[in-house]
Amino acid sequence: MRRLVNRSKTLLWATVLVAVVLLATGCASMQTTDWNGHHIDEVIKKFGTPTRVLPAADGGKMYVWETERSVANPAWSGGGSVSAQEQRWKTVRTFWVRPDGIISTFNIQD
Repeated sequence: MRRLVNRSKTLLWATVLVAVVLLATGCASMQTTDWNGHHIDEVIKKFGTPTRVLPAADGGKMYVWETERSVANPAWSGGGSVSAQEQRWKTVRTFWVRPDGIISTFNIQD
């Protein structure tokens, strides 16, 4: 019986370790592209039409994309009943672009 418990614990820890490694690898592969030096048309092609475009002090422009997302997650409560919880988040992507259309800097907030 004791061997079975030890094997179960070992299997549980191995599963947790594999899950952590997979999550870390997945997050690393979702790294943001370094957009500095790219033309703004590449960003528009990837993200679509910006939410707004504002003039910048240097004669260029500031392009902003705002995206709101939500996901409904079921949450178990006492007695076996299910209640839905909603997770919401907003992503703001801001790109400062020189007059020639080249991105000089950007900021992405998730």
